[in-house]
Amino acid sequence: MKTLLGQRSDFEQVISGLLTEAVDQGTFRSMPPRLATLQFLNLHNHTYQWVRTDGQWDAAFLSREYCATLFRGFGAPDHALPKLEKQAEAFKHDRPELPLDPEAGWNPPPATEAESRPGSGSGSA
Repeated sequence: MKTLLGQRSDFEQVISGLLTEAVDQGTFRSMPPRLATLQFLNLHNHTYQWVRTDGQWDAAFLSREYCATLFRGFGAPDHALPKLEKQAEAFKHDRPELPLDPEAGWNPPPATEAESRPGSGSGSA
């Protein structure tokens, strides 16, 4: 369970960092990073419950629709959406260490000294 919670926390930090970076660059409108992260996660969290591999929407279609919903909702008023594909490609090019598969090669971060002591931890889930 600790590993699963660590993965969730790491994933949320990645999403929060990316959203904060987009706000800092003026691509997304200003908003609290935690709220933006929760909105992103809520948009995606339950897709696995209804999507079907033989269904009417394939992964590429869903990806485009989710991105359009996300970016139009988060987008700064003067930011043009048509540049999005080029910006996404540049982002991936500038960060070759990031796998396209979020589970590829994931390693939990090393435990801090406080976390490694018995009876310690944040106590939150």
